This record gives sequence, C-alpha cells and structure tokens, in this order.
Amino acid sequence: MILMDKINILIVDDKKENIYALKELLSSDDMRIFEALSGEACLEVLLNEQIDIILMDIQMPTMDGFETAKFIRNNDKTKDIPILYITAANRNEKINIEGYQRGAIDVIYKPINKDILKIKIGLFKEMIKTRKQLEQKVQLLTELNNQNVKMRKEIEKLALYDYLTQISNRRKIDQDFIQLYKDAHRNKKPISIMMLDIDNFKGYNDYYGHGEGDIVLQKVASAIDKTLRRPLDTVGRYGGEEFLVVLHNTDLEGAKNIANQILENIRALKIVHCPYCNFDFVTLSIGIATKIPDNTNDYLLFLKESDKALYDAKNAGKNQFKYKT
Repeated sequence: MILMDKINILIVDDKKENIYALKELLSSDDMRIFEALSGEACLEVLLNEQIDIILMDIQMPTMDGFETAKFIRNNDKTKDIPILYITAANRNEKINIEGYQRGAIDVIYKPINKDILKIKIGLFKEMIKTRKQLEQKVQLLTELNNQNVKMRKEIEKLALYDYLTQISNRRKIDQDFIQLYKDAHRNKKPISIMMLDIDNFKGYNDYYGHGEGDIVLQKVASAIDKTLRRPLDTVGRYGGEEFLVVLHNTDLEGAKNIANQILENIRALKIVHCPYCNFDFVTLSIGIATKIPDNTNDYLLFLKESDKALYDAKNAGKNQFKYKT
C-alpha cells in the first residue's frame, strides 16, 4: 500500500481576513495550508516548501497575481503548480482570458460559492493524489530496477569469479585467454601464459585441514594477482590448487621475469608447510609457454605446452619455473 502525503495548498491574499476565511472553508485532515500576504511572500514560500495548489488573489499591491504567476511559470521547480485565481472584479471574459494566459487553470469570482470551490479543490486534490501515486510507483519501480541491476551484477560476478580467492574462475580466465590470444594473432605480438601449481598442497591439506588450505589458496592467489601490474595481464583459478596467468604482449624474457617475481612473492609469505612436505614454506611450480600465434585455433595446444612445462618444473624439484617456446 502506498502512503500518501498531505496536499499542500498555498493561499495568497493581501488581506488576512480573506486568508482566514479560505482556511476555515478548506481545512481538512488531508490538507496542509500555507499562507502569503503578497506576491513576494508567495515566491518565498514556494522556494522553501513543496506546494501542490495555489489559490491567489489577482489584486494585490506591489506585485499582483498576474506578475507573481509569471515568476512561478518561469521557474522549473514551480512551473507546473496549478494556480486558481480569486478576484473581486466583475465577472468578464477579459479577466478569464488574461488569467488563463498568465498561467491559471481557473478563475473564481468573489463572493465565493463555497460548494463550487470545494468541488474544484476536490477535483484538483484527486488529480494531485493520482500524480503522487504514479510518482511513488515510478520511484518504487526505479528502486526495484536498481536492485535488479545490482543483483544481476552480483550474479555475473559469481558466474565469472572464484568465490574463495576472488580472482577469475576457470570460465573467466579461459575467456580472457582466448581473447588475448586472438589479439596477439591479429597484432603479430607475443603472448605468454603460465600454469602454476602449489607444491605438495595435498600434504598441506591433509596435515592442517581444508580450512587452513583455503586460507593458503587465498594468500597465494592474492600474491600472484598483486604481482601482475598491467591491466590486461590476468590470473584465474584453474583447478583446486592450480592457477593460470595470461600475459599479453610479453615475450619469454618478460614472462621469466614475472615468474621469478611470483616465486619470490610466494616465498616471502613464509607459510609454514607440513613437516613431511619437503619444503619449510609453501612454494609454487610454474610452467611457461610463449609464442606469436600463427592462427587462432591452436590455443588449446598452446595451453598444453604450459602444462608440459609445469610438469617439467615439478620433475626438476619444484619451487621453480620451466618454459616451452
């Protein structure tokens, strides 16, 4: 259910007794009545309050109702507020026409017929309530849409990022790899990839438990990610304790330098390994593959080259990198 605010009515008249009479006539629980004794005071109220309807006398000193309406219509905040002119002048078409030309939606002549005024105000109240209901519904729909957009982004993030390490998951890193591989082929530039694996991670998990193992995965992923400084260089979790790094426009020497930095950064973590895991601290093995692609369809063979290099690094004693070109 949409809760409605009160309707705000501004009565503008240079005679207090006239304002009082209209207030007594219009007073109800669903209306809030403001008053102004001049055109200048009317404009001041409009600057500070959200007014829905204006009842305004035409004959006022200094600034009459017509001149006041001109200022109201020229202001973006107030230009759409309905104005009902109230006048003691003799009823004639000239005043009606001028009133409408000056922005009024109706002209009411004194002495005021109370029933007619109430009916007219009632009609405007219903119109304003309907407008406010529509505005609130639009606002609600906008908020729901914003929530849906936020939720959709969260779902997309879950679909593309590893929940544990907060880096790209296999799906995302594969997409990035294929795209960068195609770019390298198109631009005839080198691309390097690294397959990385935590040494003796099964032993660590068996000894310390999977909870501690998850913490190691988070620390290692963060250390790798921080080593990559260029925007297009990326890392993703490729398997349980396996990671893939893709380095755009990077030759073998550049890849070897980054591999050394990664190895040093992992060693600097000084994560104590299990007593029978051959190393005092957690380490990585890395397999590097580098090439300038001949075509865009052999990326899987290229990926296998990095996997073979990782196998060579493991067989050579771990805690190091090997490469294929």
